[in-house]
Amino acid sequence: MAPTMQRALCRAATSTASNNTTSSLMRPSTATITAMRTFSSTPTSPVRQRIPPESPLYINVPTPPLSQAVEDQRRSPLSYKGHLPVPRPIFKQRKGELSKTSPTWLKKSAPQPTSAKALASTSSEAEAWRRRMAAGRRRNMEESIKALWTRTQRTTAARNERSRRNDMANRTAMNAPPHESDRLTAATVRASVLATHVPQDPQRFEQARESAERTRAIAEVKSQARRDALQQLYMNARSFIVSEADLAKAVEEEFHPDFFANKTSKGMPCDSIWDIESAPKTVTQMMGEVMGTSNRVVQSDNMSRTTKRHHKIAEELTGGAMDEPTTN
Repeated sequence: MAPTMQRALCRAATSTASNNTTSSLMRPSTATITAMRTFSSTPTSPVRQRIPPESPLYINVPTPPLSQAVEDQRRSPLSYKGHLPVPRPIFKQRKGELSKTSPTWLKKSAPQPTSAKALASTSSEAEAWRRRMAAGRRRNMEESIKALWTRTQRTTAARNERSRRNDMANRTAMNAPPHESDRLTAATVRASVLATHVPQDPQRFEQARESAERTRAIAEVKSQARRDALQQLYMNARSFIVSEADLAKAVEEEFHPDFFANKTSKGMPCDSIWDIESAPKTVTQMMGEVMGTSNRVVQSDNMSRTTKRHHKIAEELTGGAMDEPTTN
């Protein structure tokens, strides 16, 4: 029993030793790991090591500050929620207020004791300690206010100087001539294209006078048409029906049984509307009038061309519209 146990222990020790030797030979050293990790593109952060290889974030590539990529808009796992509060403007001075750096404001903010008890000599160590603490608070407040004022002035001066340098750099870059590489790679633009000045037309005054004459003529035509329309309205107003009696009289005349018996056309009695207005024109007659091939000299349903001319001449001579002549 004992030899068997010893052989088993020896076998286990030999196996463990061989495994340790093999693993030590196969496992790289710490220096080797550090050297390999130096040239590796994979981050060593525990958070970054959980990123799979197929992710765009597997290789840490720097991006510009204003990048609009979807990967850059993701929240970093190392960022924290919330934001720092905006510091109060300590030295904001309102109208009529004392400056916080003035001795008067400091004396009013941390006044010295004025009571008889406070001015009397101390009676105990505790009282002396409280007076020392009060004096220390006054001193600390005065020193802190002065230090904050100095820091504010220094920060403001640095900010103004930085703004001035940026403004100067921007103005210099804006007024600087184009770089040689830009000039050589720019597209060729002709001088005629760059000349944006529009020369004035030498005939502009004559054209303005002609335009004024045309405008005046158009206005005169419109005015004349308006006067003719008013004259025509005045002439047609004689036959307007403005009362119920006139309406009843007109209806009685139009629908009287002897309406056509009292009408004549060319001295002949009329029996219907066709005798008064004559039959409608045929297509052949209308085409003949348009083409000028009609043999009819007198049109019974309309005034002749000569009558139309006479009517127009009479209107021009009288200066106003006239009633249409009838053929009866």
